[in-house]
Amino acid sequence: LIAASGVFGSLVGIAVKSIIHKISPIAISFFMYSLVALYFVLISLIFRRKEMSETIDLLRREKKIILPIFGASIAATLGIVFQFYALSMQTAAKVLPITGTLPLFAALIGWLALKEKHGVARVIGAVMLILGIYILSKG
Repeated sequence: LIAASGVFGSLVGIAVKSIIHKISPIAISFFMYSLVALYFVLISLIFRRKEMSETIDLLRREKKIILPIFGASIAATLGIVFQFYALSMQTAAKVLPITGTLPLFAALIGWLALKEKHGVARVIGAVMLILGIYILSKG
């Protein structure tokens, strides 16, 4: 699933790069997220109605869950908008590898905010990730 996420993430970047000179990054983000919301509503209504109902009930009971969801939606939107602006200024081959820093920042923020533990292998992997992105950006 992680590999599929990488492939589909790359496809998003390439698709956006092909139209970024015609439509602003904010407009692309708006329409993309609007369509994503529509897809999820339709899929949920057709295949996951019970799960959606349970989630809505949970959100009504435990309102403190709403803030992290809201924060995540803002972070995701900003990340995509920044990525699309970067694609409007550089080639996809330069921009998309840098978006590969997600695991590095996820580990760092997880360590700071959630007190997650990381071993030597993860630290070595993070260094290799940074080196790999640096080498790709120079090519």
